[in-house]
Amino acid sequence: SVHILKNHVDIVNNPKTNKITNIGKLMRIESVLPTSLLTFMGGWISYPGLGGLLQSSAFWASAFATQCIMTGSMVINDIFDRSIDAINHPERPLVDGSVSLMEAILLAIGLFGSAQLVALRFLPSPLPQFVAIVIGTLVLYTPVFKHIPFIKNLLCSSIVASSVAF
Repeated sequence: SVHILKNHVDIVNNPKTNKITNIGKLMRIESVLPTSLLTFMGGWISYPGLGGLLQSSAFWASAFATQCIMTGSMVINDIFDRSIDAINHPERPLVDGSVSLMEAILLAIGLFGSAQLVALRFLPSPLPQFVAIVIGTLVLYTPVFKHIPFIKNLLCSSIVASSVAF
């Protein structure tokens, strides 16, 4: 049991494990399950049988793109809200320095880029264009739209509601 405890301590103190954990915090990984349920609901509407749904490459591509967009939007929010988070949420990975600004920017580019590439490759038109519009809106959301009453609510609710149809 001492050996197991020592291995557990090594895992907890491992900088690579901590980096992955902090990137997960930045991406709000706890939102993956609810987002998956929304995606599954929309897929079920399109393919009411489980067999058809699970065999649909469009479903899996849209599910992957949706997750990348959701997690990318969380990263972008933290990038733009660093000064606010320094006061309200000093434990956030960008504020406490456990994830660097450059790492966060590259992560957001990777997530949004992956969503767009998968949409272009596996989804029919006009869905890749829709993905590009949503990504552009989310990049502008925190620095521009978040400060405009009603518009911010309209954009958020529209994007979340459209994820079911997407």
